[in-house]
Amino acid sequence: MKNTQLVKVMMATFLGTVLLSGSAFAEESVVDKAKSAVSDAGEKIEHSAKKADLYMGDSAITAKVKTALLDAKNINSTDISVETINSMVYLTGNVASKAQAEQVIHVVAKVEGVTSVKNDLMIKP
Repeated sequence: MKNTQLVKVMMATFLGTVLLSGSAFAEESVVDKAKSAVSDAGEKIEHSAKKADLYMGDSAITAKVKTALLDAKNINSTDISVETINSMVYLTGNVASKAQAEQVIHVVAKVEGVTSVKNDLMIKP
């Protein structure tokens, strides 16, 4: 009889230990998953912030280019479209002459933040 009780106590102790260790492993797994999720979220936020910063930078460059063209003498910029992607400025539209197109490119290239200029300007007849 005492042996049966001893076996029951030992079995209960063993099962309790197994359950507690399983619970500890589960908690570690949950903690690891939470850390991973936080890390992933942080990386996504950082990527989004960089993307937004780049977009804001491109918008600022476009605004600076348009202002520079408006301020430039002998350039009618009303027929010129400006788009900036990754600091590269794309120019489309019409200009009066090849000399004016070259002047536009020169003005745009000097704007702070512009890394290159893609010229798709057309000379209107």
